[in-house]
Amino acid sequence: MDALIGGESLDLRSFLELAGEFGLKSRVPDIEADARLILVLRLVDVETNVPVDLSMSYTPFELGAIDAAEDLLVSGVTLRVARPEDLIIMKAIAHRLHDLSDMKQLLDHYPTVDFKRLEYWIRQYGEALDEPDLWDRIEPLLRDVK
Repeated sequence: MDALIGGESLDLRSFLELAGEFGLKSRVPDIEADARLILVLRLVDVETNVPVDLSMSYTPFELGAIDAAEDLLVSGVTLRVARPEDLIIMKAIAHRLHDLSDMKQLLDHYPTVDFKRLEYWIRQYGEALDEPDLWDRIEPLLRDVK
């Protein structure tokens, strides 16, 4: 399971103590050093053995995605879920094989996504990642679904 958490004001030690109370433990020997290096808390649910990766968010896009997340009621629990556009943007940034499939599935379920928003953020990340053609590579895959 993957999730974003705001990293700017995160008290890492307190957060990890709280995570432990909810049955999450580290998957790496020195989670604090690991998290500071890769900006991800690599945890596991001790009961189910499901890996949980919590990405510590710092960029304007990530923090905006957290702020704009929508409430979803699941089995009596309210979860904050990213908008489809934001999920597609995150998948495009990673652009692994399964991410491309996930993007197509998201577009199948949410065909009215804001393509201007997708283009803006994917281009921004493409420049930052020294992949200025990222949007040009991703856009045809997205348009094929529409």
